[in-house]
Order: sequence, then C-alpha cells, then structure tokens
Amino acid sequence: MKEKLEAIRRAAEEAVKSALDEKQIEEIRVKYLGKKGELTALLKQMGSLSPEERPKMGQLVNDAKSLVEAAISERKSGLKEKAQELKLKAETIDLTLPEKVRTDYFSVISDLYVANTLKPLDEWLHTLDMKLRAEVSYG
Repeated sequence: MKEKLEAIRRAAEEAVKSALDEKQIEEIRVKYLGKKGELTALLKQMGSLSPEERPKMGQLVNDAKSLVEAAISERKSGLKEKAQELKLKAETIDLTLPEKVRTDYFSVISDLYVANTLKPLDEWLHTLDMKLRAEVSYG
C-alpha cells in the first residue's frame, strides 16, 4: 500500500507540473484529492489494515495529500503570475501615440480635402478649359 501511495503521489506531482492552465489543475485536484479521488480512496481502504498500521498509514496518506495540495497551490500561483505578466505586456502604453494620432489626423484631413474639394474643382475647371494650380502642403 505504501508503494501505491508513493506512485499516486509521484503521478499527481508530475501531472501538476505538466498542467498548462487552471482548468487542468482543477481536474488534477479532483482526480487525486476529490471525494472520489485516488488519495481519498486510499484513506477509505485503511479499514482493512491492522489497528497498528492505521496511524502510520494515515499519517503517510495525509502527508502525501498535503504535498499534492502544496504542489497544486504553488502551480496555481505560478500560472496566475505568468498570466499577470502576459496581461501587463499586452497592456503597455505607447507614449508616442498622441503624436501618431496627430499625424494620422492631419493626413486624413488632407486626403479628404484633396478628394472632396480639389479633385472636383479640378474636374469642373477642366470642363471650362482651365487648369487648377494648387499645391497640397503638409504641416
């Protein structure tokens, strides 16, 4: 039974280490520590042990349970920190943004002026055999 307990503990710790998100960690927690979990099943099997072995085995199972719980909480906090770092990276503020907006604004206004004013005026003057002499200046 001790070998089985050790194998379950190792498997649980490996599963926690390989978990990629909190959903997987929760599934692992339920699989090993839940009501029908593997470590809980070992505690239920302790009734078949002799009265002298029960306290020792109970202590071993509780120790394994606490190790798995610690690994789970450590992995959860590590994943939360990683998610926070990614979120902060994604939310960085571009300090040059006001200048880019200003430049884009003037560019758009100039393009609209050319498209909606100068081109129609040029076409109208062309029908009258006249030429439009206008320069578009930026800035």
